[in-house]
Order: sequence, then C-alpha cells, then structure tokens
Amino acid sequence: MPIHAFGVENLRILQQSWIEASDGIHWFFGPNGSGKTSLIEAIHLLATGKTFSGKSELDPLIRDGAPHLTLRLELAEYPCVQLIKQRKQEKRLTMGMEGIRHHQLARHLPLVSLHGQALALVNGPALHRRRFLDWGPFHHQPGHAQALQAYQRLLRQRNTSLRRGDSDPVVKSWDKGLAEMAERINRQRGDYLEVLRPHLDLQLKKLLPRHRLELRFTPGWPRQRPLEEVLAEQLPQDRLRGHTQAGAHRADLRLFIDGHPARERLSQGEKRRLVAAMRLAQLSWIRDHASQTPVCLVDDFGSELDCEGGEILLKTLDELGVQSFITSIEGILENYHRCVPPATLFHVKQGQVTPLSTRDSVFPEVKS
Repeated sequence: MPIHAFGVENLRILQQSWIEASDGIHWFFGPNGSGKTSLIEAIHLLATGKTFSGKSELDPLIRDGAPHLTLRLELAEYPCVQLIKQRKQEKRLTMGMEGIRHHQLARHLPLVSLHGQALALVNGPALHRRRFLDWGPFHHQPGHAQALQAYQRLLRQRNTSLRRGDSDPVVKSWDKGLAEMAERINRQRGDYLEVLRPHLDLQLKKLLPRHRLELRFTPGWPRQRPLEEVLAEQLPQDRLRGHTQAGAHRADLRLFIDGHPARERLSQGEKRRLVAAMRLAQLSWIRDHASQTPVCLVDDFGSELDCEGGEILLKTLDELGVQSFITSIEGILENYHRCVPPATLFHVKQGQVTPLSTRDSVFPEVKS
C-alpha cells in the first residue's frame, strides 16, 4: 500500500478533507461539481506538479476567499509530503523537513492515470507518447531521469547558440554531448518498449481482441545514421529555424491498428479501450519489474469506457492488486455492482466527503 492517507485544503470547492487509504479500490461518487475529481487530482498534482489537463499554475485552483492551498500525502516508509501554495507566491513542496522536487516524489509513487485528457495518448502530439515511453525507464532504469535532464539542458544551450548566431564550431561544440545523451535515452526507450510489449498484448486481447496493434518507435532522427552526423548536416536548416530539428525530443511512438493510423482507424470508444490497455500494461509491467507499488487514478468512470470495458478495467485492477482511486457520478456503481471488487466507498457532495462503511450502503437491492 503506497498511500496511507492524503489531505486536501482549499482546492477548488474542497475546504478540508482527509482520506484514510487502504489496499485496493477507493471509489468516490457524487453529483457533478461536487469535488470528486479534485480529490484524486490532488494526488496527481503532488506527484507531477500538474493537473490532469497538464497545467502547472496553482493560483486558479485555490478556493475562493482562501489565502492558500495545502495538499498532504502520507506514503509507506517515507515522511509526510506537503505542498503549500500561497496566493501570488512560489509553492513549497517538502518531504518531512526537506524541500523536494516533484520528480523526486514521483520516483516513490509510480502513477498511472485515466481521465478526460487521456485520449491525447492516441490523438495528441508526440509529447504525450514520449512521456509514455519515458515512464518505465524513469522508474526502472538508473540514470534515465538524469539523462533526460542533461539532454534538455544541452538542447537549450544549442538552441540558444543557434538563435544568437554563433559560429559553426561554437554550435557544434554541443553536438557530441547531445548525441551521447540522445543515444542513451533512445536505447532505454527501446528496451522498455520491448519488455512492455507482452504486457500490452495481454491487455489488448481483453480490450481490443479483434484488432492488431503495431508500434512504430521513431527515435527522432534516421536510425541508420549517428545523430552527431545528422546534426552537422542539418545545421544550416537549424540556423534558419532557430532550433534543433533532430534528436530525442522529436521521438514518437506511432500507433497503427490493422495497418492504419490508430487515430484514424478507431472509434472514440475503441481509442479509450486502447489507452486503457496501454495504461494497464504499464501497471502490470511495473508490478513485475520494479520495487515500487503503483497507484492508478481513474476519473469519471463510466464516461471513459463502455460497460464491458469498465468491467475489464475493474477486474484487471483487482487482479493486479493495484491501489486505485476512482471517481464517478451517482448511479454508475449500480451498473457495476456485480463486478466491483471489494472497495472503500466515499460519497462526495458540495465539497464534503463522507466515508461509507460497506459497499452495500449504495446497493440496497443486493442486500441479503
């Protein structure tokens, strides 16, 4: 059980809530606008520094009339994590008495999310698929996060040199280090994709059994050529554009279904099933290959998947033994009462969270 408890103070409609967590599924249900999404989004904010929609600005999230926002998280075997954001001031993120960064917390809390923006993994720009590729190495490959940081630093320096109009030797002075980091990142992404594939195939058999998925990983430059050579060749074009066109920052994981681009071939519902399969594969993989216990966040359950897909998702989360936090509107639980594993239930209304002692409290028709 990675999360023992978490607390929210002055996050949107939520004034003050403290949730005691356990193993398995935690289900928050209630009417729209009651604060359900904000509850589980608090975990996402702590681990990533961003909302589900990818925004990092916190001032708009502070409850009207409140001077600050506070999020707390208690993890197994680690000191309490706390984020405090005063209006118009820098946020403070601490673990115990020490200041930390979000990526440091994320290493202790492997997080997989399914929410309203999840389809960006299929429909969105390559950035979303690069994040998917980097998630596994970040949690399992020593030095992957440092390689990404070093690569981004070198890339910024090379781009600055290009825009400044530095001489060719000065611009090229960044190429060797940039290429070395890019090759390392490329190898780790490719290795992860290879070991993830069996887990993905298993989930696809459940969620998209009639389709064949092909993954085409492109590193961001021609595979058969060294990146340093490509950078030297493209230098005149890079000067014209003011930025580096080849490298690990241009990598993509192209998704093809039955030989066609997935974004064009699949319906919206099938795309949601594909995203669910990819996220469940990540959870399955990390359970087998890393020491950390993963956490899954599912927002607005019932709108993201059809009934059969939802049943498969719940059954798989239960089989994997993943600690999960799910939200839904009222009435959704009744549709799944025969397949919902033992779950800790919470009713949310107008920012107030009420724990329910048993699952039967929302299923009176199935009481004995």
